[in-house]
Amino acid sequence: MSFIKNLYKNNKQFILFIILMTVFRSAVADWYSVPTGSMQPTIKEGDRVVVNKMAYDLKLPFSQISLVSLNKPKHGEIIVFDSQAADMRLIKRVIGLPGDNDQ
Repeated sequence: MSFIKNLYKNNKQFILFIILMTVFRSAVADWYSVPTGSMQPTIKEGDRVVVNKMAYDLKLPFSQISLVSLNKPKHGEIIVFDSQAADMRLIKRVIGLPGDNDQ
C-alpha cells in the first residue's frame, strides 16, 4: 500500500493532468480520424479533425446527456455524428434541415 501512496505522492500533477484531459476530451473538444473518402477533396480519408463538442450543446462529461442546447446545425456546416446504420462515427456536411423542401 505504501508503494501506491508513494506513486501518487510523486505523480500528483501528472495524474491531475490525465484526469482533466480526459474530462476535456469527453465534454469540450476531441479529435477524430476521417473514416471514409466521402468528403473529398475538402477532407481526405485518414485526415484528423478537431471537433468542438460544445458547438451545439453542453453535455455531461462521459455521457450523452445534454445539459443546455446552445445552437443548431446550419446549412454548409461539417458535423461529426455516430451513425447506427454504418456502425461508426461519420463526418458529413449539412445539406438539408428539418422543414426544407426541394422547391
